[in-house]
Amino acid sequence: MLRGPRCRLVGFLALLWLGGCATGSSGLWSGQLELGPPPKVQRLANGMRLVIARDDRLPLVAVSLVVGAGSAQEPPGKAGLAHLVEHLSFVDRFESGATLHDRLRQLGATDNARTELDHTVFSAVAPRSLWRELLSVQLARLDDPLQDVDEATFRRELAVVRNEYWQKMETIGSGVGLASLQQALYATDDPYSRSVAGTPAGLAAITLADARDFAARYYRVSQVTVYVDGALSDEAVDQIAALGPPAPSPASVAVELGEEEAMVSASEDGRIVYREARVASPEMWVGWAVPALFGKHGWLVAMVEHFADAQMGSRWLHAEDPEIIDVDVDLLSGRRGSLLFCRARLMHGADPERAARVIRENVADLWGAQLPMAISWRQRRNILQAAALTSQESLGQRAQLGPVLAHFTGDPRFLLHSLSDALADFDYPEASDFVRRHFAASRGRAVY
Repeated sequence: MLRGPRCRLVGFLALLWLGGCATGSSGLWSGQLELGPPPKVQRLANGMRLVIARDDRLPLVAVSLVVGAGSAQEPPGKAGLAHLVEHLSFVDRFESGATLHDRLRQLGATDNARTELDHTVFSAVAPRSLWRELLSVQLARLDDPLQDVDEATFRRELAVVRNEYWQKMETIGSGVGLASLQQALYATDDPYSRSVAGTPAGLAAITLADARDFAARYYRVSQVTVYVDGALSDEAVDQIAALGPPAPSPASVAVELGEEEAMVSASEDGRIVYREARVASPEMWVGWAVPALFGKHGWLVAMVEHFADAQMGSRWLHAEDPEIIDVDVDLLSGRRGSLLFCRARLMHGADPERAARVIRENVADLWGAQLPMAISWRQRRNILQAAALTSQESLGQRAQLGPVLAHFTGDPRFLLHSLSDALADFDYPEASDFVRRHFAASRGRAVY
């Protein structure tokens, strides 16, 4: 199910608060803040990655499943297949005849699912006593996937996905901007140039056999990460850890990312791309193709997203261009790169060029051109530390971001730990060069 905008990094701050942050004495605190034991992360002999985290503050438990496939893994001509398989996994059946969706409703669980560039994540939250039932539902997605889905069920879910596509692209038009940014930012033959929602032609070409082949290839234990988090007893932890024998040591938990990067469009044309869409008011979309959230500089990508979102909501941005009503900032993240995008709602769209320029320049200037470097960084560090202390922790948010980080990095608190390392031994010139190089105004593409 498309839950856009996708990959909101509010969970990043929750993870910071949960795990702490090591800083120097000039920060708001010094030392390590730990509000819970570190998660247990292991690779099983069957290839499955297993993460167990404990948090006894609320009598709840979350169970998530990350499948290592998204829109970038779709075969040519089948755009939308990964999202369709996500839908179909909910109507697979237990031996009792109940679908996975039925079972989640019976449990009273709060569940969510989303498909992104290189992964699909399913999460569910319920009272702590139901951890076994939640785990059985998520693991059932891997048991001979989609073999109980008949042609009639397939056609029904395909119609649902088509309706979602038309709603995003035609009825409310919110998907046109992001899809157009992907096309503008990435090379035509790079999978990241394709919308996760698919295309009408791609959806029309998908068969039940295609869906089963995709599920059989990716919905299997060696391709997934299972994440269990919440108020777990010692007995529950032991039983979850017994899902299978551990892999022979040493065995990497993280997915191999490699050195390959997404193929960014070679065009330096900064002109606005114009699209027609049914929107309540004119919209300006501006985006940057940047390195992956899961790499060495992922914390910098997350930090730019955080401060851009805060700054774009400030009143003085409206003062620079009265046409700009508000701006949302978000990330679409993949194994080979991320797309940071700003969605601005305009009053009348009288001067799209000006709106695009104001947004580009404000994101490019986030690193502190208006303030001395030391003051700029000190302020940003303190803001992050304060946010880490005051943000309200959410098990639901943690169940969305934590398993994805664990899948791609082997560490569900990867952003926290990389930020902690950076603050402990911060190299301002290196970080400054990274931000100014990847978020330069000239690299931003605009869609109106």
